[in-house]
Amino acid sequence: MKVRYPNVHVPLTWRDPEPDSILRRVQRALQDAGASDEEIAAYTREATSRCYNHLLFTTMMWVGTTWETMEDELSS
Repeated sequence: MKVRYPNVHVPLTWRDPEPDSILRRVQRALQDAGASDEEIAAYTREATSRCYNHLLFTTMMWVGTTWETMEDELSS
């Protein structure tokens, strides 16, 4: 799987049930990395075109992600 912006990293956690939270964080990370408004809009259109699973898949195709579990968070 080739990530479009591999140098942009957005951690996902067990607390991310809200699609808007993920969208905002990815949009902000892309903006901080210098992505154009058109690119950010393309990500948003694709990510919101279907279900929650598609949002997650699209996010993982656009930016680097890691998953943090509740145990990871509690042990920090």
